[in-house]
Amino acid sequence: MIGLYYFKDVRPLKKALERHLKSGKTTHGEVQFTDALQLMIQDGIPFVPYEVTEWFDCGNKDTVLSTNRHLLTRLNQKPRLDHCAVVDPVFVDPAAQVTDSVIGPSVSIAEGCVIRNSIIRNSIIGPGTTIENMIIEDSLVGNETTLRGTGRVFNIGHSSQIDTA
Repeated sequence: MIGLYYFKDVRPLKKALERHLKSGKTTHGEVQFTDALQLMIQDGIPFVPYEVTEWFDCGNKDTVLSTNRHLLTRLNQKPRLDHCAVVDPVFVDPAAQVTDSVIGPSVSIAEGCVIRNSIIRNSIIGPGTTIENMIIEDSLVGNETTLRGTGRVFNIGHSSQIDTA
C-alpha cells in the first residue's frame, strides 16, 4: 500500500488519531497511521480509492536508474550543449556547465554541475558535482562530489572525491 492520502475534512482523522494515541496500541513500539484509518472505517467514514497506474520504486540503485530512464522519456527536454554529443533522453539543468562531452542516453545532471571531457550514460549526477576526464555509466553520483580520471560505475554519496589519474 502506498502512502498517498487526501482528506477534504481532517476533523475525523484528528479524532481517530487522538483515540488511537489514547489507546496506547503500537506495533513494534510504533504508532501506526493505518490503525487510525481503520478506526475511521469502523466509524463509517467513507473512503474512495485512487487507482495508481504507475509505481516508481527507488529502493536501490538499479530501480532508481530505471525510474530515471522512464521519467526522462516523459520530460522530452532537448538540451543544447556546446561541443557535446547528446543522446536522448537527457536532462541537464540550465545552471550546469557541460563541455566537450558525450551525455546520454538516460542521464540527469543537476544544477551547479561542471562536466568536462567526459562520457556519461545511464546515470544521475547530483548538484554541485564536478566530473572531468571520466567515463561513467550506470551510476549514482551524490551532491558536491568530484570525480577526475578514469572510471566506470559508481554509487557514491555526497561530498566525496575520487581522483584516479
